[in-house]
Amino acid sequence: MDVATTDVVPAESARSYRVDAGQRFRIVAHEGPQVCDAVFVGADDHSLTYSSDLSVLFNQLQGTGDMNQIETLYSRPPGMEPMLRVTADTIGHHFPWAGGMCSSYLYEVRDGDSDHPNCADNLLAALNEQGLGLTRVPEVFNIGMNVVVEDDEIQYRPPEFERGDYIEFEAETDLIVAISACPNDTTVMNESSPKSLEVQFEAPPE
Repeated sequence: MDVATTDVVPAESARSYRVDAGQRFRIVAHEGPQVCDAVFVGADDHSLTYSSDLSVLFNQLQGTGDMNQIETLYSRPPGMEPMLRVTADTIGHHFPWAGGMCSSYLYEVRDGDSDHPNCADNLLAALNEQGLGLTRVPEVFNIGMNVVVEDDEIQYRPPEFERGDYIEFEAETDLIVAISACPNDTTVMNESSPKSLEVQFEAPPE
């Protein structure tokens, strides 16, 4: 990918971007292991949003993915349209089958801290900076999150990627993309140390 522009999502915050159909972009763990929550919304049709369970299902049926890694991200019903394709991925272990994100309530229940920075608040603010006027965050794609199921329990493990690892997407339609550098510092997800993320964009198609 020929990088035309770059931006940095500061640690514990989120930013949003317009990405045109056919344009590629990368999310890079440029400071080291850092979980990312990403939201994808149609730029012209804001009802077009990512579906975690259907994306995993369709990729499994087509032989292009599994519970940890998918190639094509699909929208929610009724359209179930391809929204993005993963064109490169050096991380390889994600959490695509659950579209949830950390929130103030999660930190209150788990850590007794309802004022902790969180992806839900960060993403909602970043999306609404684009004029979407949302009151709740659509499903997210949890990037780099190392989650396994053992003995009927979901287990969260240290990340399996290093400084400089990235995931690259190509938009199938015009999108608003919001990216949160997850503020989690109370579990192993970010090695208990939130970091910034670099976002690299190629030039929009002419």
